[in-house]
Amino acid sequence: MITIPMSEIPNSFIEKCKARLEPYTTTLIKMCRKHQHKYEINQIGSGTFVKIGNLHAILTANHVSRELDDDCDLGMTLQEAEHRPVFQRSLLKIIPVGVSSDEAIGPDLSLIVLVESEVSRIKPYKSFLDLNHDIDRLLNHPPPIENGVWFVCGTVDILTRQTRSEKGFDKAFSFQGYCFSTGVSNYFVRNGFDYFEADVNKENAVNMPEKFQGISGGGLWQILCRKTEDNFEILDWFLSGVVFYQTEWVGAKCFIRCHGRRSIYERVVAQMEALAKTV
Repeated sequence: MITIPMSEIPNSFIEKCKARLEPYTTTLIKMCRKHQHKYEINQIGSGTFVKIGNLHAILTANHVSRELDDDCDLGMTLQEAEHRPVFQRSLLKIIPVGVSSDEAIGPDLSLIVLVESEVSRIKPYKSFLDLNHDIDRLLNHPPPIENGVWFVCGTVDILTRQTRSEKGFDKAFSFQGYCFSTGVSNYFVRNGFDYFEADVNKENAVNMPEKFQGISGGGLWQILCRKTEDNFEILDWFLSGVVFYQTEWVGAKCFIRCHGRRSIYERVVAQMEALAKTV
């Protein structure tokens, strides 16, 4: 395991890391039926597919899942081809894990629990991360934050485009996944939840958005790697945070505030394990 200066990361390795993380990531879309086959569509955030045993869920920010009204359904991105997967709100169970009235401070964390019939619709296209797989290591012997490369993965709504449907729908939207390499400089604990702040610097970035609205609920990942003769090799990857807030820009820099490992592998896992016993 090595520490890699950001300037030395080759683009080919960045793309390899993005491809490794994409199967766990989705765009969350609020779909409110207006007519029999027509919906009003609004992107509400991002999420990461996770599981404990036979319990499957989408890990996201609480302010994202709170947008799902009882009379609206949930859409999500599962593949690159045009598709319209609609998941009935009545079949989803929303579990708040961290709730706060201050969106900048948090906690801001929740689960959207899926029934098994809905899981079978997702699995052909996406992967569910087993939170039990790395729980001991990440709670007791976590890799130093200086090691490897960090990524924030989700969907930024400023990049969403309305397009012409190829399948006869009234409207079609292209949701652009956005996964970028970053560094982590700040870590702190407050009221039983832990937090990372991921560094964003647009000084030398290409086409970086000013606002990351829509990426809330997305994942913060650490990828461990080793240098090969002409590139880098991925050794392991860890879901290490959940995005919920972007700070103001100061010059060319801002932070993406995320919940950290203990919030996921203690708080979220405890909720999922308790719920799994009742299923």
